[in-house]
Amino acid sequence: MNLISWGSKRNVVYTKNLAPAEYTELLSVYFSEHHENNYEVICKKSGCLYEKALYDKELLTESEENEFNSAVDAILSYGNLK
Repeated sequence: MNLISWGSKRNVVYTKNLAPAEYTELLSVYFSEHHENNYEVICKKSGCLYEKALYDKELLTESEENEFNSAVDAILSYGNLK
């Protein structure tokens, strides 16, 4: 929900028909438009890891979970840096 709130404040609209990776793709477009390529990659990775956590029969590894949390924290802190 935090990413959705963050995105909505920047006019990146979430709709219920979007899968997590689809929404993070929209977030990556936002970053692309602001020439933030590192954040583009972070968005895409966070969406893929979130979907893996939801749909894969295997749990995320500790490394993947840490990577996901770091990605989300980086995205959420972006607005505080600018």
